[in-house]
Amino acid sequence: MDYLERIYFLKKYMFIVFILTAIISCSESNYDCPATLDVIKFIEKKSLDQNQYYLVQRITGWQDKILVIQLFDIKPAVDPCNRDLIKPIFEDSLETDKVFNELVVDLKNNTFEIKYKGENIKQDKESKLRFIKKSNGLPL
Repeated sequence: MDYLERIYFLKKYMFIVFILTAIISCSESNYDCPATLDVIKFIEKKSLDQNQYYLVQRITGWQDKILVIQLFDIKPAVDPCNRDLIKPIFEDSLETDKVFNELVVDLKNNTFEIKYKGENIKQDKESKLRFIKKSNGLPL
């Protein structure tokens, strides 16, 4: 094989590799995920008025991590990039400089309230969904 034949063979090989890479990268099975994926943890499932609710913790961010609490009324599902396939009914971030104490969800009035240590916890008789701090210090 002389020099020109080798160059021709090399160009042909590189063209085939380029085409295959383009086909693979544009296929529907390939997800365009960010460099860092959110970390998702299922926390708790509760029932209220014959409905199921799911509490999920999501840690997002590259360097400055943000702790997000999500509540779903359908079993949560995510894609391979850990993006929600189902929209949460409530979602909020926790203040990391405070100690979590309780999460109160009032579905009738459409409120989602996070209580921290030192804040008064109002014990009312209304039908509310409550997620309270576990003995290990966190519900999450």
